[in-house]
Order: sequence, then structure tokens, then C-alpha cells
Amino acid sequence: FLMIRRPPRSTQSRSSAASDVYKRQFLRLFIEGGSGCSGYSYKFQYDENLEDEDLVYEKDGQKIFAVDSTSLQLIKGAVIDYEDMMIRSAFVVLSLIHI
Repeated sequence: FLMIRRPPRSTQSRSSAASDVYKRQFLRLFIEGGSGCSGYSYKFQYDENLEDEDLVYEKDGQKIFAVDSTSLQLIKGAVIDYEDMMIRSAFVVLSLIHI
């Protein structure tokens, strides 16, 4: 199970964009393995291409979020949130539970 929380301001800015590029793009989460003791890195990027193994979250007919099946296994129990702070604004992985 994976919970995704998107801020209203982020949703509004993407849906009101005039460019077709923004309408085709969705947020992708993927995981990169670290070396030594650095562990995994959780990466977010905007993408336009779906893979066969992707789990896709849609809202109002628009693709919002995708994650591949391998990464999904590593983030089970996580909450994807958006932090909007003075020093940065970013999507983050919270409450990660490894079983």
C-alpha cells in the first residue's frame, strides 16, 4: 500500500498550465541503489513515457504519478508527500516501513 498526498497548489499549477507538455507529464518515483552504507536514494522526476510494469495513479483522467514494480516493493507502507518550506519545496518519501 502506498499513500500519495499532493498539495492543492501543486495540483492547480500543473492542471492550469497552457503547454501540452505539462498535460502529458506525470511524476515518477524511482529508487537508485547506493554503494557501501549509503543505502537507497529516492528520486523524483517528471516523465511522459509509461513502462509495462508501472503502477499508475490517475486523477480526473490525467496521469499524476507512476512507480515501477521493483521500486514499489521497496516503498511499501510509505507516504509520498510534498514539503513546501522556506529553504526548499520538494516531494519526499515519509514513514517508510520495511517488512
